[in-house]
Amino acid sequence: MLAAYDQASDWNLPKACRIRTQEACPPEAELTFATYPEALQWFLGKNGYASPVYIEPLNAAGPSFECGAARTAGEQSVCTVPALAMQDRMLAMAYTRASALSRDRQALRVSQRAFLSSRNNLADPAALSALYQNRIELLLAVD
Repeated sequence: MLAAYDQASDWNLPKACRIRTQEACPPEAELTFATYPEALQWFLGKNGYASPVYIEPLNAAGPSFECGAARTAGEQSVCTVPALAMQDRMLAMAYTRASALSRDRQALRVSQRAFLSSRNNLADPAALSALYQNRIELLLAVD
């Protein structure tokens, strides 16, 4: 599918809504995807055909995971330092994008598990921030 993807296509991409509503999505809550693979990944996840895709909710303040379930030193640091929580949300969005665009999803999952293992073993906010920044840059380089 990705081999047949035409990046110059002028298709209108679907939009996601960052809030749950039965009504029309308010314009300020709409998320427009940058690429067709990202939109397709979201659509498939939303409709149960693939793993659900993380879309940052409006006015998000915490990390992309539930802090009540945080057990490791790294997870607890991310939950208590707002800048790290923001980086975690950015990483979740970058991972969703990379997973939509990657030609080798298995390798992407393996590298993400390695990142999570490293993150879970760190407690120092500066070291965690550097680790997050490096991972985000790697994920954003996937095309």
